[in-house]
Amino acid sequence: MAVDFDLKGKHVIVTGSGRGIGRGMAEGFAAAGCKVVFMDINKENLDEAVKTNREKGYDVYGVCGDLSEVAEVDRMFDEGLEKLDGILDVMVTAAGVQHRDAPEDFPIEKFILIQKVNVVHVYRMAQRAIKVMLKQKGRGNGKIITVGSLGCFTVGHNISAYSASKGAVLQMTKALAEGVADRNINVNMIAPGYVNTELIKTLPPEKYNAIPDKIPMHRIAEIDDMVKPTLFFASSASDFITGTYLLVDGGQGAIH
Repeated sequence: MAVDFDLKGKHVIVTGSGRGIGRGMAEGFAAAGCKVVFMDINKENLDEAVKTNREKGYDVYGVCGDLSEVAEVDRMFDEGLEKLDGILDVMVTAAGVQHRDAPEDFPIEKFILIQKVNVVHVYRMAQRAIKVMLKQKGRGNGKIITVGSLGCFTVGHNISAYSASKGAVLQMTKALAEGVADRNINVNMIAPGYVNTELIKTLPPEKYNAIPDKIPMHRIAEIDDMVKPTLFFASSASDFITGTYLLVDGGQGAIH
């Protein structure tokens, strides 16, 4: 029996895709022949990502906005959907923020902001996507892909708000999946471990160089390592998989 991983012609939104993992995911969809809307708060990053991919001949668009505000989430979704001709096959909620501080000193404003971006935007985008996907006929299963973290299962030092938000994303993914499982929509989560992004490269050299020792595969993931499982979750090869996650961490989660 043939297994279909073909995504050509699918319409996709990826939030947080101006740089890093989100950009890699959006570019992966574009390279696979999808029509893709990149979303990001940083207009400079967003414009550069869209320009670079259009120069490659890809069918991509950009929507800029602040995902910490529900009204902005709704505006961005509406604008993105318009660019996709009212059709949405895949929604990827890759945007996220973090802040590090001791629990007793953690600014409550930062805690609330992290929940707004990492949790509320994910729920609202999924909610809006589900309503669109339920009306579509003849396009196969709708796919919603959230982005968690190894932090869904373990906690890092002084990132209590981030840990809380990623734990929420895991449970939200399961709850959303259960609610639409019998209506041809799959909801799954990609959970990255350490990934070679601009953020991790700002660590002091001694800390960065020690990371591979924590990973059974003895290397830090590249962004492309996150792209491939995301494309799998978006394809019809995953049509009977929902409410679960792929921990893409080189085996680190197995020993913690």
